[in-house]
Amino acid sequence: IMEQPEAIAKTIAPRISNGRIDLGFKHITAEMLKKVNSIKIIGCGSAYHAGFVAGYFMRAALRIPVESVLASEFRYDDPIVDENTLAIVISQSGETLDTLYGLREAKKHGAKTIAIVNVVGSTIANESEDVLYTWAGPEIAVATTKAYSTQLIAMYVLAVQFAKVRGRIDEEAYAG
Repeated sequence: IMEQPEAIAKTIAPRISNGRIDLGFKHITAEMLKKVNSIKIIGCGSAYHAGFVAGYFMRAALRIPVESVLASEFRYDDPIVDENTLAIVISQSGETLDTLYGLREAKKHGAKTIAIVNVVGSTIANESEDVLYTWAGPEIAVATTKAYSTQLIAMYVLAVQFAKVRGRIDEEAYAG
């Protein structure tokens, strides 16, 4: 618990430059984000719960359908996903099997994919089009305090940047 402030700073600091958000994406472009008409947030356990909470502020910021889905259900549910869907997969380790299969299912249907993971070079990070690393460090306790907090903050930064790209947030709110 006491490591949360440092972990959150490690998640945010590298993405803010001169008062602007820089997600460092190589494949997901602003033009792609403008075409997104729905978002699926896919995760298991605490990662699912971080995505569930994030769905509230993403819907409010973007005014498009945002659905948080348990990865174990997503892969068997014949999801409604296409090339205008953004799939955000969340995993602390980047190796959560159900989440990996959810990522693959979303890609099979043509979704754009972003991973939010802690472990650099993990399978989920490598198989996603772009990745936001949380850099939270190892989670020692059973209670996933650092991972959960950094996943939420990564989703918040993502939502603010998407809102800016889509013209849903003014300059004053963006700078704040």
